Amino acid sequence: MQPGQNELVHEFIRRTMENLKIIQKLECVDDQKFSVTQAINSLLGLLILPVSYLPKENMRDFDDIITNYFNVEFLNNTNREQYPNTLVEVIRHSLAHGQFLFKPNPQHPSQIGSVVMWNCYRNKADIKATIDEDSLYEFIEKLSNKLKEIDFEDKTELFCPSKNKQQTCSI
Repeated sequence: MQPGQNELVHEFIRRTMENLKIIQKLECVDDQKFSVTQAINSLLGLLILPVSYLPKENMRDFDDIITNYFNVEFLNNTNREQYPNTLVEVIRHSLAHGQFLFKPNPQHPSQIGSVVMWNCYRNKADIKATIDEDSLYEFIEKLSNKLKEIDFEDKTELFCPSKNKQQTCSI
């Protein structure tokens, strides 16, 4: 029997964390392994794939983890109570749609010191989240541990976003 999506997503999470640990160990020997770059790639993978299969009822479960590691700012008269998206969706969308930038490490300007992510609504940034290099690894660990607890949805339909709603088609 083939594994379902749930098993495949969990295996992806496990392999992503193994890869990050290997790079971190190698960096102790050779500082040219670029563990911050690998951590950002790991974060990208952990947010894009698993969150795509995350049941809606589990989305808010990640808000506390994100606020513990990110400096989250609501902009342009936006506040948390009126904000429709969960923070995990904001972080996922910002990475998926290129709404992020790297800030240099003040002690080592050629290295990444923090990542700034934002979400735009009607051509205005409405939320900004920043995580520094030191918090990145621990956040990834907490995120992966939380993701391991989730029973992911098996998707049997393709979602095709339209202007006002999602249309589905069977595969």
